[in-house]
Amino acid sequence: MILEIQNVSKVFKNEKQKKDITALNNISLRVKKNEFLCIIGPSGCGKTTLLHIIAGLESPTSGEVYLQEKQIPGPCPCRAIVFQESAIYPWRTALENVEFGLEIQGISKKKRREIGLKHLEIAGLKGFEHSRPHQLSGGMKRKVEIARVLALNPELLLLDEPFAALDEITRHHLDIELLNIWEKEKKTVILVTHAIEEAILLADRIILFSAHPGEVKDEYQVDFSKPRDMFSREVVELRKELRNKLIPGYP
Repeated sequence: MILEIQNVSKVFKNEKQKKDITALNNISLRVKKNEFLCIIGPSGCGKTTLLHIIAGLESPTSGEVYLQEKQIPGPCPCRAIVFQESAIYPWRTALENVEFGLEIQGISKKKRREIGLKHLEIAGLKGFEHSRPHQLSGGMKRKVEIARVLALNPELLLLDEPFAALDEITRHHLDIELLNIWEKEKKTVILVTHAIEEAILLADRIILFSAHPGEVKDEYQVDFSKPRDMFSREVVELRKELRNKLIPGYP
């Protein structure tokens, strides 16, 4: 196992209302190396909070998180995260954005240029190296962000609904691109999403969270071969089951 989450809970203090808010309650998960894990659940069920804890941006109120059997002490490039909101620098080109983390690490200009170009090509952005963000579409900006975190060669790639703000067609194309990148790079990926179809398309395993507070409600091993036919009998049945779990009474 590359990642182990043991009995993690997270409680936020609400000073205004003088009431504690439990975002996560006793979460335990184990993630295999090179696994593509998707976490789905209603809004406010703590999915993003869990990603932030894994990334080391938040500390659990109780419980522990281990990467390669070592407890996570805080943020590290070995656990790279792509947030919901776009976070590329408007004054930098696509290539300069991808090189940013390597520059912080003190990697030589020649080496980081080589790594940056490689990962822009992997992300399908060859030919756009010198474009600035205002010259790129929303989907292309998300590709730049994914290329930037992959350039750091993380052990774990954390994705917090990276395509949620995009139209359905662009989102579908980017899901396919993400699947191709995962197959090439062989990274361990945890993707948080509201989209059932996205989870079924990409995941080796799907974790279903309950509504607030977040708890592991169910787990599905998705053994269908990739790429997946979204209209195959197995996929349609799984989609229906997940919808019924998330939206009781769904036809």
